[in-house]
Amino acid sequence: MNILLVHPKMRNGPVTEKDRGTLRAKLMSNPEITLPSVAAAIPEGHNIRIIHENYEDIDYSETYDLVGISCFTMFAPQVYEIADKFRKKGIPVVLGGYHPTAMPKEAKQHADSVVIGEAELIFPRLIEDLQQNKLRAFYKADKLLEPKDFPPLRRDLLLYHPITEGIAFSRGCYNYCDFCSITHFFKHTYRKRPINNVIKELKSLSRKVITIHDANLTADLEYSKSLFRAMIKTPIRKKWLGNGTIFILGSDQEFLQLARESGCIGWTIGFESFCQESLNEANKKANKVEKYQEWIRTIRKYGMSINGLFMFGFDHDKPGIFQQTTAALSNLDIDAAEFNIITPLPGTPLYEKMKRHKRLLTKDWGKYTQTQVVFKPKNMTPEELYEGTRNVIKNFYDPLAMYKRWIRLLKYTIDPIQISTIITMDYSRRIWYKKEFGI
Repeated sequence: MNILLVHPKMRNGPVTEKDRGTLRAKLMSNPEITLPSVAAAIPEGHNIRIIHENYEDIDYSETYDLVGISCFTMFAPQVYEIADKFRKKGIPVVLGGYHPTAMPKEAKQHADSVVIGEAELIFPRLIEDLQQNKLRAFYKADKLLEPKDFPPLRRDLLLYHPITEGIAFSRGCYNYCDFCSITHFFKHTYRKRPINNVIKELKSLSRKVITIHDANLTADLEYSKSLFRAMIKTPIRKKWLGNGTIFILGSDQEFLQLARESGCIGWTIGFESFCQESLNEANKKANKVEKYQEWIRTIRKYGMSINGLFMFGFDHDKPGIFQQTTAALSNLDIDAAEFNIITPLPGTPLYEKMKRHKRLLTKDWGKYTQTQVVFKPKNMTPEELYEGTRNVIKNFYDPLAMYKRWIRLLKYTIDPIQISTIITMDYSRRIWYKKEFGI
């Protein structure tokens, strides 16, 4: 069979379809791991092709026996458009990913079949059913894939290779943030790959800089520490960036030391808010605003960079949160930041809450980009939420403020890879926000 797997084009974010062929796309594109993982689960004997629309157009004149498309919520309108085009040609389409898992009946209107949850255990059966003309409307695995069975990624099928490569050590997360899709998608589980398997895959990667896709590398400290020790002993000799929780990173110096020795150059951290009541509301009570400075100083001792994530629109947020955030950021020693408007994604407790209280303003999924207001805020107007977020971004990404951050970075590191990675991240965010918010 000829099988096509599609990642829809990005119309929002630091790198979009309009950046095709540019140096920024090479430097800032996220390495793809979802479709190579799905492709690895397809039995031998099939011809598989992966197209990421950011880098390559779909040729609808080509003939395929099956088209599979991965779908986040904000991609849903264009994914449905792609699916409809193929189905009009009589080509079976299967949809999967976060949005079809949360909204399977909706997705089925544009697909011959919908995969709910993880695809690796399902795809072989789905393909066999298709060959026997017995394709089912919905497929849902009756168990989760064992970590030892996570297949090696089919990176050979990727047409475009950014400057970094991606890998995942685990799946799921112990945190149950009410705005996050990960917990729902992975059924409140956290599964860790055998360390030997991870080391083998790391050794196979050709790039010097690695993006670790795990939602939370601090979820199991002993596992991560053992993995870092193995990376040091091998040695892997890679620079890497990962995601961690601030209160753990700021309080376990053994973890930080091992992370640094294993190649860590920076952390992405969900601070989320400078309002403690908002953090409590979002089920992130362990984040303590009064401890942020102390925890950051601890991380900085080990020369690692910090990319902070912040959100606006919690029910405890009032118009003053924007000025409060700007003032706090001026004293917070971080290198880059991403600012999002809270978005109630289908499948999350936040979405169910907003739906139950009739606070959703639209179900135009194309607007669920985290840069638009799609719900009724509790203590401000939608316009105040948007403009307040814009003002925080405008202040943080003022050229002089950026320049000061870049100079300050030299206090912690002289590593040219680390410095160039952080500066590129910071600058790309400014370009993104300039397009999105007109800063």
